[in-house]
Amino acid sequence: SSYPEQLSYVGATVSPSDSAGNLLFYCNGVSVWNKNHEKISTAPIFGKSDINASTGLCYIPYPGQSGKYFIAGASANLFTEGESIRFVLVDVNSNTVSAYQEMKHPSIPNKFSEFLTVVPHCNGTDFWIITKGYGSVTTNFYSFLVTGSGIDPMQAPVISTGFAHPAYQGSGNQLKANRRGDKLFLSSPHGY
Repeated sequence: SSYPEQLSYVGATVSPSDSAGNLLFYCNGVSVWNKNHEKISTAPIFGKSDINASTGLCYIPYPGQSGKYFIAGASANLFTEGESIRFVLVDVNSNTVSAYQEMKHPSIPNKFSEFLTVVPHCNGTDFWIITKGYGSVTTNFYSFLVTGSGIDPMQAPVISTGFAHPAYQGSGNQLKANRRGDKLFLSSPHGY
């Protein structure tokens, strides 16, 4: 790699491109670089981090806002209570990254796993950020809406219940959706 220090971690990364395949920005869950490989974030984007997030990182186009993207992530500090899903706004036009915000609705758990994915809304404009509670006891999935107004950190998530998954804690797993966004696939390196 021409830029060996930028993504020298084994954790999650995102690197969106435009419709022609041109790089827009990239992120290792701690810092953000623009298409010219210049660091545009000034501090760890989600606050203090151990850079151990294996999959809990996604980017979401800001509906109706050209050149603006959200990066959402589960806290990499898996053993810390009270850390929620966090997000920042990346503006590729001005090379800026906002300070992080955190989901704060009282109906969400004190801790999330690293299961995190993004699904297009059926209206063809908005998106859903979908994540799972932490550990094998919390089997609920939580969906947060992303609209043309952005992400409301106080929004009540849609809570989906009735799932069983005996995941070890909540790290080292994958959560993916099919193209239609009507099915989720969850995998784990722990044989589940």
